Amino acid sequence: MTEIARRANVSAATIYRRYDKKAGFIPALHELYWRRVAEWEQGHVELLAGALTTSPATLRELIRSRVSLAYRVMRDLRHLARPVYLYGRLEPELLHDRSEEQMAAATKRLAIELEAFKEEIGRSDLGKAAAFTLYVLQSGLADHALFKDASVLSGQTVDDDTFVAEITDLLVGYLRADEG
Repeated sequence: MTEIARRANVSAATIYRRYDKKAGFIPALHELYWRRVAEWEQGHVELLAGALTTSPATLRELIRSRVSLAYRVMRDLRHLARPVYLYGRLEPELLHDRSEEQMAAATKRLAIELEAFKEEIGRSDLGKAAAFTLYVLQSGLADHALFKDASVLSGQTVDDDTFVAEITDLLVGYLRADEG
């Protein structure tokens, strides 16, 4: 709350006057985060257009472009994403409906994209593979982009490009692996 108040150039008391408890603030912060994501997307139209309209030639290119974009958004908006993520983990009912909708839509989009590479993918259920891929991606991004100093990798020097490459390798390996 202190960091948010400082960045907003207001006192923490100002925030508490409007929201009687932190729990009341989190859904509003969640909405603000998604508005900022939309603004971020508008500010990076060329980057997004290139990543989303260029048809990736390989599964690795597809996954790397999605990991890279997701990482940049989360890293750039970590001041909003961090408290939402933490309170969402502590009190999931605060964000449950909206998060579930967003995850379902993201899973559907990724499953459609994976369809183009189904011959290369060892998973029979692309919807399930997309959901698990997004779960691993979200967990890894949250740990590294939001909590870099407290991450399991904090004792190692892992720059952003290396991190994106390693997560890409992990996800591509999972997708290509045979079930069983």
